[in-house]
Amino acid sequence: MTAQRQPGDWRIILYSSLGSGLDFYDFAIFAVFAGVIGPVFFPAGDDLASLLQTYLLFAVSYLVRPIGGVVFGHLGDRFGRRRAMLLSLWLGAFAAFGIAALPGHAELGAAATVGFIALRILQGLTIGGQIPGTITFVSEFLPLRRGLACGLVFMLIELGLLLGNAVSLGLHAALTPDAVAAWGWRIAYALAGLFGFASYLLQHRLEETPAFAAATAARLPLAEVVRSHGPALLTGMALTALPAALLGVVYLQMPAWLIHIVGTDPQVATAATSLGVLVWALGIGLAGWIGDRGLRPAELALAAVITLVLSWPFYRWLATGIDPVVPLLLAAIPSALMFGAFPAMLTALFPAALRFSGIALAYNLAFALFGGVGPLVATWAVQASGVAAAPAWYLMASAVVGLAGLWGLRILHLHSRP
Repeated sequence: MTAQRQPGDWRIILYSSLGSGLDFYDFAIFAVFAGVIGPVFFPAGDDLASLLQTYLLFAVSYLVRPIGGVVFGHLGDRFGRRRAMLLSLWLGAFAAFGIAALPGHAELGAAATVGFIALRILQGLTIGGQIPGTITFVSEFLPLRRGLACGLVFMLIELGLLLGNAVSLGLHAALTPDAVAAWGWRIAYALAGLFGFASYLLQHRLEETPAFAAATAARLPLAEVVRSHGPALLTGMALTALPAALLGVVYLQMPAWLIHIVGTDPQVATAATSLGVLVWALGIGLAGWIGDRGLRPAELALAAVITLVLSWPFYRWLATGIDPVVPLLLAAIPSALMFGAFPAMLTALFPAALRFSGIALAYNLAFALFGGVGPLVATWAVQASGVAAAPAWYLMASAVVGLAGLWGLRILHLHSRP
């Protein structure tokens, strides 16, 4: 059989990013439609209680991501990055189609709730392998430009959030609120399944990375990471904490927070968040390029300090009910700096033979602990304190953890591992 020609550098970045972008699209539509999905599968009679149940499931789907990272990281370090990424892409598309077709609690009773939870958990497992695999894949193809490559990957991934918000805007514009709540949100999940299968066809064209081909595979990569690279693992988690918290609280939770807590019109909330995501995504590639000039730690430090100092004024400003566009555009600055810096930092923490497993464990544990529980904790804090700006406290604590990660990176001196 004739060997297939490998796409060029930029197509490698594009094709390998599609699955991760799909995962972010899935999480975006779940967050955007949380207020209408909750009553379908978790009828509680109280809108806020139903929203809390939905965010609890959001947290659970994040908490299983480390398990997915362990499974797909093992497959990626043992049998190849490409195979692991393709498998996770297929499973993610299947879960999206399943959610689109699953009857609600009114039709199936508790079985609908159980089925929905199972499919969300499957999505969490697949994203646990897809994004670490993509980071590993592009950094090994473009080691001298890993900052730019990883930055462009996350730019494309964040556009998955934008696509989710765009689909939400389109559905709210074309349908009545009752129709969106009854069946319109299912269209968004059906599209996710279609995107997943199309992405598979493109990603299937990619070959394995040279670094994996040259490395001697460890028998138990995860055990080796924990045994021999514990400090690097903890440092990677700390570096990822703030990006994870920011994604979960500022972007995924923001539309629902604006709608249900502040009282913003749903279309205004979604449009403002979408514009913020667009500016954020476009800035990530630039931040990654700047990071390749030796400025990644400075980028992350600046973003952490901005978050620590300005989170409270940011949420207080939004809580007044003003047009949210300007605050969310300003939030894109530290967001771009963080997401342009931290992925390339993770790739430098682990050797090639253990890179997929190391990145998967550090990334997914951090996103589970700081991103997945973020909307749940932030919503609970608002309910418990009666302070609309309470999510700021969560971001400030995460910024402190991020600064600790930079201190750990300085001790390890692993900025430029090939």
